[in-house]
Amino acid sequence: MELENLKSIWKDISKQEEQVSRLDSEEITSLLKGKTQNAFSKIKRNLLFEVGSLLLATIVFLGLIISQHVPSKIPLVISISVVFVLSAVYYIAKYYQLSRINIQADNLKNGLKTLINTLEKFLKMYFIGSMALTPASTLTGFIYGYNLNKQSDDWLSEMDFVIWSVAFITVFLLTLTMYPFMRWYLHKLYGSYVQELKYCLTELEEEG
Repeated sequence: MELENLKSIWKDISKQEEQVSRLDSEEITSLLKGKTQNAFSKIKRNLLFEVGSLLLATIVFLGLIISQHVPSKIPLVISISVVFVLSAVYYIAKYYQLSRINIQADNLKNGLKTLINTLEKFLKMYFIGSMALTPASTLTGFIYGYNLNKQSDDWLSEMDFVIWSVAFITVFLLTLTMYPFMRWYLHKLYGSYVQELKYCLTELEEEG
């Protein structure tokens, strides 16, 4: 009789432990989901912030160019406009791509893997694109500043060896400076949140 009572007590204890374990698992998943959604919302917010900043910067630059006498003004306006449109389309497309990723509790692990993979590709392309645009935009800015308010449209013939040397040294130094800055900037804006997402994924894999 005592043996039966002990078996019954042991069975009740096992059921309680199983319920507590299941409850702990659900609480952990819920907590990680909250952290994931928090980091995810900040990433999307920063994407929209960059689109807005890009639009404002483009308007300011185009306004300055149009209001001043700049040689070859039309090609410069077209170039800046094309860069803005392509960049804005890329940002917005990436925003909607991220928005479609499912990060619900029942599919949190797979959603996190997809999200992290997508963001890592985005950051890689962002870094490469920024480093490629830096010398081009710096050289354009140098030429714009040098030829500002000049009456002649034949600006190419007016830039001698010394001016071109200064231009390319400026391009080189600024590009060199942009490398650590872009790494810091991307980590500040996106990288730290990607690390949070990776932490959540690690916790889920260990818990599962």
